[in-house]
Parts: sequence; structure tokens; C-alpha cells
Amino acid sequence: MSKISPEENKLDSTFGHWVKLQHSDFQGNAKCCTCGRYYSWDKLQAGHYRNRFDKATKYDERNVHPQCIQCNYFKSGAQVNHAEFINRKYGAGVSQELDRKAKMGVCQRKRYDFIFMENEYADKIRELLPSKSPEIQLKMKQYKRRKK
Repeated sequence: MSKISPEENKLDSTFGHWVKLQHSDFQGNAKCCTCGRYYSWDKLQAGHYRNRFDKATKYDERNVHPQCIQCNYFKSGAQVNHAEFINRKYGAGVSQELDRKAKMGVCQRKRYDFIFMENEYADKIRELLPSKSPEIQLKMKQYKRRKK
């Protein structure tokens, strides 16, 4: 397994925050996509339907949704339930499309790709923050203060 660069690590964190905030309400509560239980956004994980080591789908927004630790970690992502969720949310056959995309193999990203993508998701978080509680805004202040 190759080592993750600092730029990819930063993107992983920002992308994960965006996934969880995108699916949460004003107070920050979001539903686990596989079991349906509600949790605070910061107690959820950004669960990947196709494993995060499948580089072609790692940052595909249709592939990553809030999951509780029980489903994501202890149930190995609850793949069948996650596929059903994806097909309900995005349309029949989307999980199979993600399967095909993941099997395509090589997805080469360079340092500047990670930096660009991290900036894009930081911008998306900044756009979401006004719709979240002051507590969430304070917790996510590192995104609020960034300059373009």
C-alpha cells in the first residue's frame, strides 16, 4: 500500500466533513445511509460504497455517504444496504455503474489535483455553513476563515 501524501490526507478530511455536513440538518443531525439511525454529523463517518482504495470512485460523491461506525467499520460498510441506498437516491443501476468505474483501475492524481479538489470541497463547506447552527459554524471555523 502506498503512503498517502499530506495533500491527499487534507483532501480526505475536507471531503469527509463535506459529505457529513451536506447530509445533515441545521443542528447537524444526519441519518446513517445503511441503518437509518440518526447521529450527530461529527459522530458519523464518510462511508464509501466502493472501497476508498478504489481510486476512481474514492471522491465520487455518489459513492460516499454518512455512515455510523457500526455499519461502516464493524459491518464492513454494509455493502448491500449501501448499494440499495445509492440506487434509491440516484436511480436504478448507479451502484453497478460505480462498481464498473471502480474496476476500471488506474486513476492517477497528482499533488495539484488533491490541492484543487480540497479547495473545491472547502468552498462547498463554506457555502453550507450559513445553513448550520452557530455551534457547527464555530467547530468548522477553519473553513470559514480561508481565503480563496
